[in-house]
Amino acid sequence: MATQIREEGRIETEGVMVKVKVLSLTHYVDEALKQAEYYRDEHGVVIAKVPAASGFFAQGDSFEDARGNLRDVIEGNVLLALQLGFEIDISREEWLRL
Repeated sequence: MATQIREEGRIETEGVMVKVKVLSLTHYVDEALKQAEYYRDEHGVVIAKVPAASGFFAQGDSFEDARGNLRDVIEGNVLLALQLGFEIDISREEWLRL
């Protein structure tokens, strides 16, 4: 029997309904970037970081470079966490805060 999507967050596989978590990587990254802080260090390099997320930081020669690099860092961290089997447990309230 094929797997069928019945409604958002639920799939049916082999006759059994299973609840699944739906994570939009693009939405997660966009929301995290809204919380990013930027500053120039003593060498003129732009530093970008998401204070509430350990490990979410990057740098660049310009604001745009730093933001683009930060986007890559966030995506990479989330994908690595999923590959390693870590659960990404974000409540609706946390999404709204991000």
